[in-house]
Amino acid sequence: MHPKAWFWLRFKCDGAFLFLTFLFFFCVRQFKNFMLSFCRGEQMKVFLFENNQMYNIVSKQLDKIKQGLDEGRKQFVIVPDRFSLNMEKMIMEKLSLTATFDVEVLTFSRLANLVLKDFSGKKVLSMLEAILIVEYLISQNKDKLVCFQRVPLSSNFAKIIFDTISQLKGCKISANDVKNSLKNLPNINLKQKMQDIALIYDLYENYIKDNFVDSNNKLSILAEKLAVSDFFSGSDVHFVNFYDFTGQDFDIIRQIIKKSNLTTFADLKGEGNNKDVFFLTIAQKIKDMADELGAKVVTVKAENH
Repeated sequence: MHPKAWFWLRFKCDGAFLFLTFLFFFCVRQFKNFMLSFCRGEQMKVFLFENNQMYNIVSKQLDKIKQGLDEGRKQFVIVPDRFSLNMEKMIMEKLSLTATFDVEVLTFSRLANLVLKDFSGKKVLSMLEAILIVEYLISQNKDKLVCFQRVPLSSNFAKIIFDTISQLKGCKISANDVKNSLKNLPNINLKQKMQDIALIYDLYENYIKDNFVDSNNKLSILAEKLAVSDFFSGSDVHFVNFYDFTGQDFDIIRQIIKKSNLTTFADLKGEGNNKDVFFLTIAQKIKDMADELGAKVVTVKAENH
């Protein structure tokens, strides 16, 4: 055979071999990813503990925490801000623990600080700093206000406006959303108030967007980060003492359900003495989310204590 023909044949064979090798490893990798995804779908479990008293539900969640510890899994307990110290104390006492290295009690804000660690050089604002910014923006733009123009400027008034902005951001309602809703408000006084709030909200967002991060922005960034993080991988996560969640909270919960071994929630029923008190429940929202993610939902009745 001519040397050139031999070289060409050898080149084609080597090329085909390399292509088949690449194809083999690509298929193996894809199959591995498929199996991992399939197994992850099987592992995702959501427990809803039913009762008409939160105390009974928390007791059941503590039993689940103890079970997870006995099985060797890290336990995360996420609580509202005001419950963190009490929950740490309750876990130590009820589970007879001398140390809590495998149990971590967090709030959404503390979780954000743990997962994010840095915010690309942006300063994280405390609530007081955010309120001072709102107060400054009101003072500089008072001539543009319609309803609040005659309201005496104070830190208390600025705090009320900041709290309103926080509630809107927590429900994923932007300043533009507020502006677009004004035409649907028949009450002129309410319309003027919301117009002023929309203006201050917009000024505040533009002021902080390049150099600062507040607690609400922090939670939005947290949800995005958790989507590509293994922070909760293989762990159990318990949402304790929550009566409801904001839109931002649900974005974070979605990622936690996807990444963790199991999650537990309270399903506070309006029954017995509380029949007319707890008429709202987060259970259906959690069930819908779990169904969408392909997670198994387990509903458990918590015993009365």
